[in-house]
Amino acid sequence: MKVGFLLDCLPQAGGGNTAINSEVELIKKIKLSEIETRVIVTSYELKCIIEKKFNIKVFLYKKNSFLIRLINFFSKNFIFLSFIQKYIFFSHFQNFIIRLNIDLLIFLTPSDLVLGLNKTNFIYQIWEFQHKFTPYFPEYKSKKFSINKREEILNFVSINAFKIFFGTKKSSADFIKHYNFASSKVVIKQLPSSLVSNENIIRETEIINGMNKNIENHFIFYPAQYWAHKNHVYILEALENIIKNNKINIKCIFTGSDKGNLNYIKKIIFEKKLNNHVIIYDYLSNQDIILLYKNCIAVVVPTFVGTISFPVIEAFYYKKPVICNSSILDDLYKDKILDLNIDDINSLEKNLLFIKNNYKKISDLVERNYIFYNDFYKLNNLVEKIENIIVEYRYLAKRWN
Repeated sequence: MKVGFLLDCLPQAGGGNTAINSEVELIKKIKLSEIETRVIVTSYELKCIIEKKFNIKVFLYKKNSFLIRLINFFSKNFIFLSFIQKYIFFSHFQNFIIRLNIDLLIFLTPSDLVLGLNKTNFIYQIWEFQHKFTPYFPEYKSKKFSINKREEILNFVSINAFKIFFGTKKSSADFIKHYNFASSKVVIKQLPSSLVSNENIIRETEIINGMNKNIENHFIFYPAQYWAHKNHVYILEALENIIKNNKINIKCIFTGSDKGNLNYIKKIIFEKKLNNHVIIYDYLSNQDIILLYKNCIAVVVPTFVGTISFPVIEAFYYKKPVICNSSILDDLYKDKILDLNIDDINSLEKNLLFIKNNYKKISDLVERNYIFYNDFYKLNNLVEKIENIIVEYRYLAKRWN
């Protein structure tokens, strides 16, 4: 039996890239008799990166080929739209999967390509469906995002998927509630961070050397792409308040790719006269990010979205306290973080003072979190979980194949 693993994304900084590396590491460890694996990507650049880094063969589906672009052009005409989607665009991908003799396709990233699978069984990965709860953020109103398209995909997979992967129980419970999904098809598959596996190649860089000289480790850290829902603005408002109270000598470092909100963040920094207190980086290497984790006072996560996120679990591994908006978190993590009330401008300051004045409690907390990460996110456990699902499907498939 052949099992395909699809990564429909571009190589980029941020959580998506971290997920890609973790998933490929997982695939490499799958060892099942009578099972062949195929890694499929939609980006030539990503194909080259994975083949070089992991020394495995990768198949490329040219999602942006001339034919597909031509189809997209004609699909703007409503008369042709239904015909093109049904008979050309999506069947093109289905035929590609058939040519690879894939029996089961596992989506390791969300993808609209799933809509074309009318013959191949699949497992789908859901990262988030926050548009259901916070559709007012600009990222859900942009030309690149269609709520109707997202809903079409999620409704399709809720009916047709063999299984669906979720990162937390809370995410799966929300999906069951809003999409009338069968709980028997839920798989909780947590993702370990690829930053952890890169720890042994840490090296000092000019960026980090210069940063350490300027702020002497008195900083909070928020690694997150510059989306509105990531809520960098709360940190800026709270930081302005902290400086006025003059109780804590603190600075802040942001790092991530601009997703449309960076200029607004810079405007707020200028208006609040925080230029000497906030450092903004765009792309940083894994080594840089790891060193920032190791040298910060705390990781602050005020996001409106995500029942868990990489900055939280990476902070666990690097033994740093996490100040996080707990209202969105899965219950498993709520006793492992310091609760950040994003409706209270004083909440960040209160948490920083708690860290400063409660060394023993914080030390115990970060040690427990470190143990939790190494146990719960152990790669071998995740590999066994995926292998069990493949074996379950293979047993069923023998009834017709």
